[in-house]
Amino acid sequence: MPFTRNQTFIIEIAITEQSFIIYVKRSEEENTSPFYSFQHRVDCYKNKYIIIQGDILVSNIEFLDSDKRNEKASDPPSYASLMQVYRKERKVDIYGPHEFL
Repeated sequence: MPFTRNQTFIIEIAITEQSFIIYVKRSEEENTSPFYSFQHRVDCYKNKYIIIQGDILVSNIEFLDSDKRNEKASDPPSYASLMQVYRKERKVDIYGPHEFL
């Protein structure tokens, strides 16, 4: 099993015009498993929400305009900027489900 209970992990959601790409990986300090990370692609035309349940601090959500891991970063789609503003202004119950548009 790639993750154990109460283990720290990172969720990255890359937004493109056609899909959400969800990366789940262990924190850099805990990279001791062959199951270090995995990804899943979700087509936008089928899904409009990503719901994450669990204890998540809103202060830990970080928005990037493009993928900083690549040398050649691509421009974000136009609706990504709108999502950032909407997300920052929204009041979120940190103990309930979280929706990403």
